[in-house]
Amino acid sequence: MKFLLLTALFVSTSAFSSELFTSSQKKQVLQAIDNVCADTWCEGDFNFQFNQFTCEKKSSTCELNFQFIKTDDNGENPTFSGEQVCRFENIKSFNQLMENKWSLNDEFYSEVTDCITEKEQTITF
Repeated sequence: MKFLLLTALFVSTSAFSSELFTSSQKKQVLQAIDNVCADTWCEGDFNFQFNQFTCEKKSSTCELNFQFIKTDDNGENPTFSGEQVCRFENIKSFNQLMENKWSLNDEFYSEVTDCITEKEQTITF
């Protein structure tokens, strides 16, 4: 009886979850973004701290929360920007984000790049 009750609770909780992806999938996306950063955006004027990736099932919208980090000429004394948010619309499957376990999908990579570039042009410290 306990097993049936716990199973029903788990199924009903999962069915009503507002998150589109599991925490493991969200961590995977953040890790892939952080990995690609070293070869792309992070070679510019700023370093980055990628804080959170969330996706809402009902609206099919994902958000990437991050901060720009500016250091002095010695690479010390970091200054963090305010929280930045990139919003991605019409996301319905994990394959729209990830090419494989380690790499971003090309289209999603382009969307992230466009958003970061736009945010870089407006950032002030």
